[in-house]
Amino acid sequence: MIIKHTKKLCHELTDSFNTFSESWNHLETDPYVEEHYRKRRYAAYEYNKKAQTFHRRPYEPHYQHTVYNKVYGGINRHFSEILNHPDSHRILSFIVEKTCLNITEHCNTWLIKAHQFRITAPGNPTPEGVHRDGVDYVSITLINRHNIQGGINRIYHQNSSISNILLENPGDTLLLNDRCVRHSTSPIEASLKAQEAYRDVLVLSYQMM
Repeated sequence: MIIKHTKKLCHELTDSFNTFSESWNHLETDPYVEEHYRKRRYAAYEYNKKAQTFHRRPYEPHYQHTVYNKVYGGINRHFSEILNHPDSHRILSFIVEKTCLNITEHCNTWLIKAHQFRITAPGNPTPEGVHRDGVDYVSITLINRHNIQGGINRIYHQNSSISNILLENPGDTLLLNDRCVRHSTSPIEASLKAQEAYRDVLVLSYQMM
């Protein structure tokens, strides 16, 4: 079972990370969440671990089976794509490369689905509740916490809670074996009620091809 918490994973690429972080200010409202507290962008990539190549795939909708997502599963969901900027590509490929060092399966080619999320307070980062994503691995990288309380990553094995992890600093990354554990994130609230409050994360799913 892999549950790995890495702090400030992207500190080596500060300038690129800052540029990538700014793109969260240009996310679009998730049309499938009626309460409109979630904004997102999405793109799919392919990573060859042996050759260390990382490239963007042609646009494809995001689909999850209802087994894994009882709220939004069973349909093709269409989102605006992640901006195809060199700094975005650099950070995404860096996180994938570093994360795959912790994955021991003898698989060279991985399908990577990338999701930029901004949850504004009050909001629920995981409206589907405790869940699996239906892939092999999932990484969650904190981009920014602004004026919020909550947003704790909760991890479960079978029916038992086994870990609560708060991603506090930009670049903090959590890697989960999605086949072995389930996860959720606690709701967020504004610390100062009259001010803007949000939680920005990058979620990557890893699937063997």
